[in-house]
Amino acid sequence: MNYSWSSSRGVWLGAVLLFSVCWSRPSWAEPNQAPPSSIQVRAVPERPYIERREGQQLLNFDFFVENTGGRKLRLNYIRVSVHDAAGQLVLQRFADENGRPGGIETLPVRELQEKALISVFNPFYVFGADVPLGTLRYEFGFDPPDEGKNRLRQEHAVTATVEVHPEVYEGKTELMLPLGNARTLVQDGHDFYAHHRRQDLSDPGLRKLGVMNNPVLFAYDLCTLGPNNELYKGSPYKNENWYTYSARIFAPGDGVVASVANAIPDNTYEGKTMVSPKLPEDADPVGLGNHVIIDHGNGEFSALVHMKPGSVRVKKGDRVRRGDLIGQVGMSGDAGIPHLHYMVLSHTELLKARALPSYFVNFERILGGKVVRVRRGQIDSGDIVQAADEK
Repeated sequence: MNYSWSSSRGVWLGAVLLFSVCWSRPSWAEPNQAPPSSIQVRAVPERPYIERREGQQLLNFDFFVENTGGRKLRLNYIRVSVHDAAGQLVLQRFADENGRPGGIETLPVRELQEKALISVFNPFYVFGADVPLGTLRYEFGFDPPDEGKNRLRQEHAVTATVEVHPEVYEGKTELMLPLGNARTLVQDGHDFYAHHRRQDLSDPGLRKLGVMNNPVLFAYDLCTLGPNNELYKGSPYKNENWYTYSARIFAPGDGVVASVANAIPDNTYEGKTMVSPKLPEDADPVGLGNHVIIDHGNGEFSALVHMKPGSVRVKKGDRVRRGDLIGQVGMSGDAGIPHLHYMVLSHTELLKARALPSYFVNFERILGGKVVRVRRGQIDSGDIVQAADEK
């Protein structure tokens, strides 16, 4: 799902929690120097979920960093200290300006204007499976833009410390891949570089809406592949040339249909320009297009989005079983190419929902000429997968 705030229909969600902040004036400060600006750092969301995949623990969460004072600052140091449940130090990692370029320069925005807020993507997002993630203490260091590069990394004009307590989310619903046994590319997932993950939750428009969470934090854009692993044949500017277009969509798990849309026209192309249908403002306010949302009855809801108009085979209130055919892939809503956007949420209403990690059962991971059977596992950007027989 090609969410962006520039889209007239894209909507993002962000959670905000204020943590304790400490700052101090360094001993080397000039006597007439203005007092340092106040910094507030907030984890988004408050209790991040840990995903597990093939010897790794993955953390999808980020930070709001707010400069409430009257001086411009630059973020030039982040350190994470990992502690186990007993409070013992397990490991430390840091990113700073040391190097050409320094590791901290992987962050797209580090300058904080006076009275400004920025999003900081958590650079420490993967740990080994054997690392106990009890408490993660993040330390941030800030200096005026023309200072700080030659100081010790332990000394900064302004510092802030945040403690984060992640928790494992295993998933409650037995889910199958929604495109079944079609060879499927996870064209964009929710890894550190995926657009679902990299949303600027400090955007003023989002804050004005009072949004609470990013619903696409654990989402997937799924495309079926052709005989030579290609996405389309001929011109990509014709929907029907994409192998995904009209591909069958199956209910990923048992449940009751909670929401349906089936009459929103697909986006199309005139030449190389995408043309979206003109709709009433309330027809598709968040760009889902034709969709099915399934209530699995345990606080988990599957959202299958951008379906082909007229293809949806279920209606609200229908009970479905895992593997039931529910429709076809289209290009409706906020979609730039034909694909199935799939995500698991905590609620049917996006403005109230929190994104949830999802794990799938009985599928195959295709690694060139090697096929690995997965009884239960995660998928993410770049994977080529297909459902396997349930034996």
